[in-house]
Amino acid sequence: QTHGQLHRTLGFWDLVAIGIGGTVGSGVFSTIGSVAALDAGPGVLVSLLIGTMGCLLTSNAYVRLSRAIPATGSVYAYSYHALGEVFAVLAGWCLTLEMAVSGAAVATSWGAKLAVALRVDQVAALKIPGTGVDIDLAAVGIMAATGWVLCSGLTIGKLFVNVTTVAKLLVVLFMVIVSLVFFKAENLTPLVPEQTKVDGTLRYGVDGVFRGSV
Repeated sequence: QTHGQLHRTLGFWDLVAIGIGGTVGSGVFSTIGSVAALDAGPGVLVSLLIGTMGCLLTSNAYVRLSRAIPATGSVYAYSYHALGEVFAVLAGWCLTLEMAVSGAAVATSWGAKLAVALRVDQVAALKIPGTGVDIDLAAVGIMAATGWVLCSGLTIGKLFVNVTTVAKLLVVLFMVIVSLVFFKAENLTPLVPEQTKVDGTLRYGVDGVFRGSV
């Protein structure tokens, strides 16, 4: 049985951009602030270090696995070689379901952000009579546009990823510069605040640092 050969389209910097683009998400812009305010305080720096160590261990495992199984197919290929075809098909469908659900959630979130930017309750909605179901047309449009980019091939896809990754890095750089303007060293003391109960919930302390790392 013959197999078609995949042509190399992505270069080194394209792969780096995909990795950074998949890592730098909305959590960088919002989650860190909420972790610092509600869980770890200044200890969010330690939380980030712990999370980074976990990411390094995970990436090392994936690198070793990809070198041991040099085949395309992501989780399907790994499951196929390790557990067999049945588990590989199951893993592939689970991954497809995960992407569909998370893609819908992200599209809905972006639709809500667009509504906030336009200062309206909802950009556009299609109401289905008798069901009480509203279809967010903005989210549908975002998913359709994303699907078009994917179906257009890697040439357009990698250009889109590279541009968005550069935009993300510029936003992060802007946040770092603005943060340094308002930085005060005395706010880092104590680095790990004493655990206290706020509104009936224990916050800060070592437990808060580990919660922040998650």
